[in-house]
Amino acid sequence: MKRRIWRYLLVIVLSNEKITKDSLNSTLFQNLRYLYGEQIVVKTWPKVIYFNPKSKEAIIRCSHNAINEVRASLALITKINDHTAAIHVIRVSGTSKSLKGFLEN
Repeated sequence: MKRRIWRYLLVIVLSNEKITKDSLNSTLFQNLRYLYGEQIVVKTWPKVIYFNPKSKEAIIRCSHNAINEVRASLALITKINDHTAAIHVIRVSGTSKSLKGFLEN
């Protein structure tokens, strides 16, 4: 069995309402499923691995083969928990450590 290769996306959530890591994760799954179907959800394995509710910055992990599908799905999110929201991808990296270092600076 081959080892999975991951990509990590640093995103910022623009919303006036309180957002949680679980609500962001479920919205991402729902949007991917709606946009591409179950096969892409299984292929991408997206997961929010870090979320700062104060600054609303998040790191999302996904398969390297489906980075474009995840980016498109994130760009099309307009609501999280029935509140208006937008998500912008700031940076993509091969390691979560480099993104966490980028957040600290």
